[in-house]
Amino acid sequence: MNRGGMYRGRGRRGGYRNADRRNEQIVSSQRNSHGYNHSDYGQNFWTERTFTEFSMKDTESLVVHLYDQQPLLKNYLRSVHGLQKKGLLSITLVIEKVARSGNIEHSNVLLAVFLDALNTGSLWTDMRTAIEQVPMEGGHELDKSRDWMKKLHNIFNECLQRIPETSTSSHLPIVPLGEAAEMLSFQNKDSKIANLCQQIEELVKFRKECMRNAMTSIMIQKETKKEDDKENEVPMPFGSFKEVSILPTADELHDSKIIRDIRENRVDKTYLNWDHYLDVHFRLLREDFLHPLRQGLNQFLADDQSKRNTDIRVYNNVRILEPVCLMTGVGFMIQFDSSGLKQVNWDHSRRLIFGSLLCLSSNRFDDILFATVVDRDSKKLQRGNVTIKFEDDTNGFRIQPSTSFIMIESAAYFEACRHILKQLQGITNDLMPFKKYLIDLKCSDYDLEPPLYLRPQERNPGYLPLPDNKFNLMEIMKSNRPINVTLTDERTWPLPEDTKFDKSQLEAMRMALSKEVSVIQGPPGTG
Repeated sequence: MNRGGMYRGRGRRGGYRNADRRNEQIVSSQRNSHGYNHSDYGQNFWTERTFTEFSMKDTESLVVHLYDQQPLLKNYLRSVHGLQKKGLLSITLVIEKVARSGNIEHSNVLLAVFLDALNTGSLWTDMRTAIEQVPMEGGHELDKSRDWMKKLHNIFNECLQRIPETSTSSHLPIVPLGEAAEMLSFQNKDSKIANLCQQIEELVKFRKECMRNAMTSIMIQKETKKEDDKENEVPMPFGSFKEVSILPTADELHDSKIIRDIRENRVDKTYLNWDHYLDVHFRLLREDFLHPLRQGLNQFLADDQSKRNTDIRVYNNVRILEPVCLMTGVGFMIQFDSSGLKQVNWDHSRRLIFGSLLCLSSNRFDDILFATVVDRDSKKLQRGNVTIKFEDDTNGFRIQPSTSFIMIESAAYFEACRHILKQLQGITNDLMPFKKYLIDLKCSDYDLEPPLYLRPQERNPGYLPLPDNKFNLMEIMKSNRPINVTLTDERTWPLPEDTKFDKSQLEAMRMALSKEVSVIQGPPGTG
């Protein structure tokens, strides 16, 4: 499947045979150091040790076994949390065996299972964390990490060629792998590291090509949709919101009249299902932080001096100075012209705070590099220095120090939105509560049910209701005397003047305790 224009690793088969021998030596040493000699191969549950055993099995028999035992494999992957380097190495060796198997049909299915963002626990987050820490290692540990990074390169290269739709997902640490290799090359003038760095750079380019092909395919699909596939007749007419990049595209920022894939929030009409509900709210929240950035950029490019531009902050003569090794990966110290910012009190300013979204361009924003602030120091900011981390596939090592950028900072706080958007993309629909209220919009007083602890036990097995729906409000009474009220009977509640609450606070408490769902609004401190 070596198509024209695709990047493919060199010396694949011979290299894999040598890798087999190295893998067996590594796993054998792990096995001896643990002092155990029993196999989890046929158990009804799998552990980290199971994958150590698997990594020593014959490739083809292992693939058949994993394919037949997919439920066990998926159960284990879903439970993965906080794996250390040794556990990650064992899983890497297993995935590498799967990737080079001659049983293409079975191995493609298994690779999709291993690469699934929603059903692999923290596997790829743990991988990313371990990769980002590699530049801080040294000695023999660094040699083992270099071999591990090479294996990950082989896996990602094979996956991009076999299942590009899955392998281009942003949760796979392909870019951090390249950044770590660049940092190692910067720190160690080693020919093996330099060669690995070049191979990963080609891999990143290949991934970008696959992403462009995927976007082209999506555009073709959108253009050929049938007429009856209208926006309100299907839950996700613009494609799955789970595949939408949280960062904007240049087109989204440039054209203020572009038709964006957003729909209004429904307040008097039901949603079709959870996909419809989540799609609407994901795209609306994303637009919340994109809109001021778009407005500010267009005003800046139009050189409109008629009103103050409050949506963005502009920094001139920005240059990349040097890489910075962070716990979260590779950052870069930048220099900007601070001569016009002498009056800024950087200790208390909202400028360039942690998580702020930055857009850098050297050509009037025809091309845009996205980054966020990851470290700020008020004294360094006075000198025009701040540490940033690129959020897209930008390779900061390839930017010439002489390149001068204009940088804009969005006034909308990106960090507050990005984590919510990520969580929305990871939601499992069948675990979502309150469908009656959020999807079917049955929110009248008649439809609102009491909480489970106030319902008859026969309607809710396993929940023990309060005796006679009684509740002691002594804690809120001025007299500190016990007073039992029937939560659903407003007549039994005390008057506000007899409590430590005012009228609105007491009403909020009554609603919260007597209704399954209640909305309580108020100024800071209400909660």
